[in-house]
Amino acid sequence: MAPPFVPRAAKLAKVRYGSTTITAKAWEVTAEVESEADTTNFEGVQVGGLMCVEKLGCTVHATFTIELDADAASNLYDALFLGSGIGPLGNMPNRALTLYLNDIGSPAWVFPTPYFKSAPMTANVKESLRHRITGEGSTSFIYPTGPF
Repeated sequence: MAPPFVPRAAKLAKVRYGSTTITAKAWEVTAEVESEADTTNFEGVQVGGLMCVEKLGCTVHATFTIELDADAASNLYDALFLGSGIGPLGNMPNRALTLYLNDIGSPAWVFPTPYFKSAPMTANVKESLRHRITGEGSTSFIYPTGPF
């Protein structure tokens, strides 16, 4: 018998960039097949006399988006880019981006060397200043495993 379904709220999700805490409102990770190989062959699966196309995922690519309010006491751009020496966007060596599912120590998406593609800031007179960071795993990523 399967255990009962236990939903988990995102209220304890956390974002860490190296040792820096990023107080986010939302994050999203999309993992998708980047390249694939067609492995259809004469001995493959047949349905009703028709050959089914068989594909194998060769590489998986993961992108992330983080949404947050600007913190007047802690400039996000200082946390992301200060001392990197590479300009406003790109690879950030030796700083992993970790997106925890349920507090520190829980399963997490980990991007050992994140590649930041954009970090726009939005100002609307009726709202707080906002950031929306987008990026991807530049070399690899680790997906969350285990219960959380």
